[in-house]
Order: sequence, then C-alpha cells, then structure tokens
Amino acid sequence: MTGERVQQAVIAAMEATADRGQEIQKAAVAGAARGAAEPPAGPGTMSSLSSGFRGYVWAALVTALAAVLILALIGLIWVRPADGENETIVTVFTATLTGLVGLFTPSPVAGREGGTGNSG
Repeated sequence: MTGERVQQAVIAAMEATADRGQEIQKAAVAGAARGAAEPPAGPGTMSSLSSGFRGYVWAALVTALAAVLILALIGLIWVRPADGENETIVTVFTATLTGLVGLFTPSPVAGREGGTGNSG
C-alpha cells in the first residue's frame, strides 16, 4: 500500500514539474516520495484521539478564540484613546480573527490517504 502511494506521489510530482528544470524535478520527486512514505498519524497526534474528545477540544478552542475576538471588538468600539493609539487592540483583533478563520479552512493534507484534516 505504501509503495503504491509513493509511486502515485512521484508520478504526480513528475507531471506537476514537467516544464521545470531538472533540479526542481529532483527536489519535487524526493519530497513527494518522502511525504508519501511517512506513516499515518500515530500516538500523540489529534487524529489518535477519540472523536468525542476532539470535538470537545475543537469547541473549547473556537469558544476561546470567539471570546477574545468579541472582547477585542468591544475594546475597539468602547475604548477610544484620545490620541488614537489602539494598535494593540487592532493587532489582537486581527490575529484572533485570522486564527479563527484558519480553523475552518480545509487542511491541505485532508485529501491524502492518512491525512488528518479538520473532520471531527
């Protein structure tokens, strides 16, 4: 099974870099072969946890980020310093919003066999 995955990954890398230089092709093929040969996620990763616990961790993380986002938004609206210096609150707001949006973005490895993805 792993041999087939490696072969498919190498073929895909060769096709994707067909119009590139030989050095780029070598690097792409080597990276694809290494990535496909890696074993699926094992102990110590999120995918090794039960789906109920993963759901709890997901809900706790989303709730915490949403709370920080709401507090930062309230801070932007309520606390308006006279000199207009609110870069810290803007930074917290944008970083939290980015993190929250990133949690709902599909994983780039979700489609690969053995990928972890965001499926709960």
